[in-house]
Amino acid sequence: MRQIILTLSSILLSFSLFAIAPITGTHVICIGITLPLSDATTGGTWSSSNTAIATVGSGTGMVTGISAGTATITYTVGASYVTYTETITPLPAPITGIPTVCVGSTTLLSDVTSGGIWISMAPASASVGTGVGLVSGIAGYDTTSIYYTLPGACWSRITITVNPMPSAITGTTSVCVGSATTLFDVTSGGTWASSTPAVASVDVTGIVAGIGSGIATISYGSGTCFSTVIVTVNPIPTLITGSSIVCLGATTPLSDATPGGFWITTGPATAIVGSSSGIVTGVALGSTSISYSFPGGCGVGWNITVNAIPSSIVGSSNVCVGNAIPLTDITISGIWSSSNPAVAGIDLTGLVSGVSAGTAIISYSGSGCAATKIITVNPLPTITTSSTHSCGGAYTLTASGGSTYSWSPASGLTCTTCSTSFSNPMATTTYTVTVTDGTTSCSDTASVMVDGNRISGYLSPSGVGSAKVWLIQFNPSDSTLTAQDSMITCTSGGSQYFEFDDKASGSYLVKAFVVGGVPGSSGYIPTYGLSTPHWDSANSIVHSSATDTMHINMIYGTVPSGTGFISGFVVSGAGKGTSTEVPLPNVLVYLIDATTNNILTYTHTDLSGAYSFSGLANGTYIIYPEVYKYYTTPSAVLTLSTFTDTIIYVNFKQHTTLGTITPFLITTGINQGASIWSPSVFPNPAKDELNISGITGVTNYKLESVTGVTLQDGNIEPLNNSIPMHNIIPGIYILELTSKDGDRNIVRVVKE
Repeated sequence: MRQIILTLSSILLSFSLFAIAPITGTHVICIGITLPLSDATTGGTWSSSNTAIATVGSGTGMVTGISAGTATITYTVGASYVTYTETITPLPAPITGIPTVCVGSTTLLSDVTSGGIWISMAPASASVGTGVGLVSGIAGYDTTSIYYTLPGACWSRITITVNPMPSAITGTTSVCVGSATTLFDVTSGGTWASSTPAVASVDVTGIVAGIGSGIATISYGSGTCFSTVIVTVNPIPTLITGSSIVCLGATTPLSDATPGGFWITTGPATAIVGSSSGIVTGVALGSTSISYSFPGGCGVGWNITVNAIPSSIVGSSNVCVGNAIPLTDITISGIWSSSNPAVAGIDLTGLVSGVSAGTAIISYSGSGCAATKIITVNPLPTITTSSTHSCGGAYTLTASGGSTYSWSPASGLTCTTCSTSFSNPMATTTYTVTVTDGTTSCSDTASVMVDGNRISGYLSPSGVGSAKVWLIQFNPSDSTLTAQDSMITCTSGGSQYFEFDDKASGSYLVKAFVVGGVPGSSGYIPTYGLSTPHWDSANSIVHSSATDTMHINMIYGTVPSGTGFISGFVVSGAGKGTSTEVPLPNVLVYLIDATTNNILTYTHTDLSGAYSFSGLANGTYIIYPEVYKYYTTPSAVLTLSTFTDTIIYVNFKQHTTLGTITPFLITTGINQGASIWSPSVFPNPAKDELNISGITGVTNYKLESVTGVTLQDGNIEPLNNSIPMHNIIPGIYILELTSKDGDRNIVRVVKE
C-alpha cells in the first residue's frame, strides 16, 4: 500500500513537473539474474535505492539481483521521476537424483526448495511431471535439460541422458567349473559384468568362465540400463563309488559325494539306473557304462558288469541254538558267509551253526553275485525243573517248557516220558530230563538232584498219633551222644513217618515222643528205635550216604489207678535246699513197675526240677530219670500202701563230670495212720476251704505244690481252723502241719 501511495505521489509530482511514462518490466528478479526495465519517456537515468539488494544500469535500466530483499528503482527525466519496486528472490537448491534414465523406465528428481514447477526442454526425449520430478525415458541415445523453476524465473537445471534398454541376453547359462560358455546381446555399445566373479567371470566379449560352483548374475548394458541372466556353475562330480558288479535281476547302489546331479546309463539293455537314486539293476549279462552328470555336461563315468547269480541254496531254513544243519549249492567255487554270525555262523563247507535266537541271511557268493537263504535260529526250550519231597520219602520230579519229555536214568522212576514223575531213591541221584519243543523241535536238557542221603522210618503201632522224633549222633568209642535234628512226623500210608536228610556218616539213635501226650498218665512212652525207652540199650544206625531205615515200635504204658502219690526233684549240684542247688528242668522221668520192670508212664521236671506221679495204685515202683549221655541209677523200690500212699522227695542228682544220675536223700513218706499226732483234714478233695480238726493249740500250716513251691502259709487255732482254697487251681498239693510242740505231719490234698 505504501508503495502504491509513493508511486501515486510520484505520478502526481511528475504531472506537476513533467509527465513521465510508467516503468515497465518484471517486479521479481532472481539473485544473479539481470532483467531489463524500460520507460516510454526517453532521456532519463536509472538508479537503485539499495544497491546491496539490486543494481541497475543508469542508462540501460538493466536490473541485477544481488541479494534477497526489495529495492526501489527510480527513472528520472529532468526534475521529474517515476519509481518501481523490485523484489530479489534466491535461486532454487540444486536438483538431486540419478541423471540417467533408460527408455521405458523412470528416474525421480527432487529439489528441497518448494513452490517450483518441473519443465523438460526436450519432452520427446524425456518427459517430466510439472508437479513431481518423475522423469520418463522416451527416446534413447539423447540428452535434455530438466528445469525446476520458481516464480520470477528462478530455476535450477540438470542434464538427463536417456539410454536405450539392451535386448535379452542369449547363450548357454550353465557351465562346469574350469570350463567356459559365451553369452550374446544384439544391442551394441554395452559392457559385460558379473555379480560374483568368484563363481563366474565374464570378459568384454561375453565369454563366461566357471570359477567355483554356484550361481552368478551376468549383466550387459550401459549406465543403469542392463539386461541380466543367471549363470549356474556346476561342480565337476567326485569319483563314483560302489560296486562294479551287479547280479542279473539284482540291484546295487552307486553314489557320488557331489549332490545335485543325475544318473544315466549308456546301455539300458544291459543295466538300467535310477536317475536320482543311482541304483543299478542288472538286465542282461554283459558290461556297460554309468555316468553321473550335471547340466552343462559336467560328469564322471563308471563301468559296471552284469554277472549271473549262483543257483538256489538247498537245505533247511531252521536250526536250533547249539545245533548245526548243512546247506548246499550246485554252483561250484562259491564262498559261504553269514550276515549275522552272532546268530548263525557258517563254515567253508556250508555247515550252519545256531548261535543265538534270531534270523540271519546266509549267502553263497561267486563272481560277485550271491544266492541267499534266510535261516531262522530257534531258541532252545526254557526248561524249569523242580523236585518236591513228600511224606514217605518220595520225590515228585517236575519239568516244564516243552511238549515231550524224556527222563534218565529210568531206574526208580514211575514215568520216563511224563512231565511229572515220582522217585524214591535209596541213594542221592541226579536225574536228567530232555525237553523238546513241539513247534521248533528244539531240545535241551536239565538236571535235578534228589537226596537219598537220609535216615527214615515209621512209628508203630498204626494208632500212634503225631510225634516228634529226635536224631542223636552216637559215638561208640566213648559212648557220647550229640543231638543233631528233630522233626514232627507226617502221615504216610496211615502211619507216622520221619526222615532226616543230608546227615554226615556216623552212628545215630532215633527217639520218638508222641505230641499231645499227657505226662504222668497212661499212654505211649518216649521210645528209641527199634523199641526201648533207654538210650544205652537202643539200636543204633551206622549211616553212610545212602538211605538207612530205623522203625520205632512205641511202648504203651498202663498205670493202675489209686490214690498213691510220688514226687521228687532232679538237680545238678548239692542237695535240695542248699544255696548251690541247680534245678534241672525238662528231664524225662519214668515210673517203672518194680515187679515187672515195665515202664508205666513218664513225666518231665518243671523249671524248679520237680516231678510227680499221682493216682497210683498200691504197689511197688521205681523212679528212673532218663537223660541221653547219662547213665542212671534208678531209685530204690518205693512201696505205696494204705498206710503209706504219699512218697515225696525221691530226688536225683546229675553228675556232669561222671556222666551219671544217682538218687540222693530219698524220703519214703509218712505213715498217716501210725502217726502219734494225726489231725484230720476235710473235705478232701476240697472246693472252697479245708477244715483241720485234732489240733490243740496254735498250729503252723504250709500249702505247697508237688514241686515244692509254697502257695500259702500261716497259723490256725482249734476255733479258727479253716484254710481258704478258693484261689487255688485244681490239682494235687502237699499240706505240712507243725504243732506248737514241733510235731510235724504231711497230708496230700486234692483241690477240685
